[in-house]
Amino acid sequence: MNAPLEKGTLDGAIVTCAMHCAQFDAITGQVLSGPVPTCLGNETIPPSAAVRLHTIDMLMRGVRTEPIPTYTVKVESGWIWVAA
Repeated sequence: MNAPLEKGTLDGAIVTCAMHCAQFDAITGQVLSGPVPTCLGNETIPPSAAVRLHTIDMLMRGVRTEPIPTYTVKVESGWIWVAA
């Protein structure tokens, strides 16, 4: 969805989009989960929020989440080299 992933979070090798909650493997670029997770674990959600989340889920089902590009990186003498 062209959201800026640099605004997201990195936990180990998992990048999470700050705007859509999609998750990617930073090493392989593969999609780990699409936008707006449908499972929130065991959390109790207020009914009004549940209706909104259901609506968002229905809208997002047609959205494809594509893998992200990855690049070979090396650190040499304090410099970070990225192969394009």
